[in-house]
Amino acid sequence: MSFDSVVGQERPKKILKGALEGQTLSSSYLFFGPRGVGKLALALELAKAVNCQRDGVLPCDNCSVCRRIAKLNYPDVSVTFPVPKEIKDEDLKEASQKLAANLYHVPDFPKNVEIHIETVRKIRSEASYKPFEGQRKVFILADAHKLNPSASNALLKTLEEPPPNVLFILTTAQPGKLLPTVLSRCQKIRFGRLSEAEVAQALETTSACDPSQIRLVSRLAQGNLDRARELLREDVAGRRSATLSMLTTALSGNLLSVLKSAEMLGKSKHRSISEENLETLQIWYRDLLLLLEGKEEHLINQDLKPQLGQMAAQYDWPGVLRSLHLIEDTRRALEFHVNLELTWMVLLFKLKRLRRVRT
Repeated sequence: MSFDSVVGQERPKKILKGALEGQTLSSSYLFFGPRGVGKLALALELAKAVNCQRDGVLPCDNCSVCRRIAKLNYPDVSVTFPVPKEIKDEDLKEASQKLAANLYHVPDFPKNVEIHIETVRKIRSEASYKPFEGQRKVFILADAHKLNPSASNALLKTLEEPPPNVLFILTTAQPGKLLPTVLSRCQKIRFGRLSEAEVAQALETTSACDPSQIRLVSRLAQGNLDRARELLREDVAGRRSATLSMLTTALSGNLLSVLKSAEMLGKSKHRSISEENLETLQIWYRDLLLLLEGKEEHLINQDLKPQLGQMAAQYDWPGVLRSLHLIEDTRRALEFHVNLELTWMVLLFKLKRLRRVRT
């Protein structure tokens, strides 16, 4: 059955299967949880289930309807995602094609994105008509927390009095950013992070990469399948080694060492590079915390346990916890137009001061 194509998420699958079997499906759902864990993928499977041409509760994935829904090319199922205010039709079509090819990744755009009032007005208009071909019209709003205020209020009116034979599915990693009134109109289903084994198995079925690389990527992705697929295309071990080398140099060296490491880490003008390096540090200090707590079995950097042990000896528990807070603060600062080299210099100096060992 088609629900099996969604990695993990047994509890959400069980809830939806029970609703389908008991014919108690809600008119609106909110799928919420971390990014890259299958919220949108399961939303599309539910859209197939209520429109599939074959008998049975779950979609067959073989009929014409299931195949067209999978390609986002079915008149009674629409997937909306945040876009810039001005976007060309060809760019929107390309983004939709990419989404159909990878339902674990909502398209990115360089400009500020929202779900706009005009889009919701169109959805409301389409929802007022009977299904063109299928049993139910399904409207999926990915990253629904990007609904702007006017769009949220417009959507609320439809959620309060949903037309018959219409199903709304909102997905988000940040439910707290949705209007409370919108939240109250949706049946909420929580999605959890995927396990390391689930991510690894998914990668093994679609990749011919070395098993050791898949294991490393599955740990570093922290339950995000989309992130794991991205990491698999990169030199993860090499980048991690370079970042940690600069950290070690800064922590154990003098003022000049800190400045040189900050220059190297901040030299790329692409903030995404700094974001990736900060993620590496965040995972590293998380492992230090686990090591100090005696929870070695939960380490992500299992292959670097000796190096972790050496650095853990330089910190106490409050120092590592404070370091994690500093790294998270720095990640948030990247959302603004900060000087990357200066930002790295400040962070490295603070991390250095938090050690018990002074140099």
